[in-house]
Amino acid sequence: KSPIMALFSESLGGLSTIRAYLKITSFESRMEKYVDASSNTFILNNMAANWVGFRLDLIGLIITAVSGLVCVIASSQTRGDGFLISASDAGLALTFALLLPGEVN
Repeated sequence: KSPIMALFSESLGGLSTIRAYLKITSFESRMEKYVDASSNTFILNNMAANWVGFRLDLIGLIITAVSGLVCVIASSQTRGDGFLISASDAGLALTFALLLPGEVN
């Protein structure tokens, strides 16, 4: 944004000189070039952020699915005095697994 703002303030400061020497199209083309470069950078930055966000959400989905499967398998198996994992522990594990993608992203 800095080159855009610099050219804009330069244009405002020397507006009468720009008009006197008929350099309006030159300043317009420079401004268009700067805006295009800034827009390209902005779009690429957003695309990269979306790509990383999708991958992090996918990792969170995998972690949630694996922890859910572990909770189901562990709650169906018993040991001598009860189940291998209690319902409260399974709920706690699933709650943290569901919160993980939001914290990472």
